[in-house]
Amino acid sequence: MHNQGNSSQDTQYDLLVQQRKKCRLCEPDLKNPMTVNPLYDCNEIGAWSQWYGNLNAEIVLIGQDWGSIKYYNENHGKDNPNDRTMLNLIKLFSSIGIKIDKPYSHQNRHLFFTNTVLCLKEGNNMSGPKNQNFAVIAAIGS
Repeated sequence: MHNQGNSSQDTQYDLLVQQRKKCRLCEPDLKNPMTVNPLYDCNEIGAWSQWYGNLNAEIVLIGQDWGSIKYYNENHGKDNPNDRTMLNLIKLFSSIGIKIDKPYSHQNRHLFFTNTVLCLKEGNNMSGPKNQNFAVIAAIGS
């Protein structure tokens, strides 16, 4: 949910999202969410950006990876608000005086969340990618 950006910034972000949707560099070890289930794929750089996706954020959180194919399908491409990672992030931000809500319940206008690995992995959510030679899409804002 990118918001409060300027027209050029929004256009660049949308192009980056389209590149992410087309990317297959991580296959076969990792799977692009668009190829797993396009109905659940979002129009953001990654699933966490649906939670907090302000392009003019004062704080950017970059996680390792989002999750597994199984978790993606079970939760329709979104995070379970009661997932341990989500609850830990809420506690972490609270410890530095920033209130964040469970995913998708409220947008904090000062945050942007994403992951370095935007593809999905086999196995469970706690396992890392099988092949550590994964591609990372990065955008540098002006």
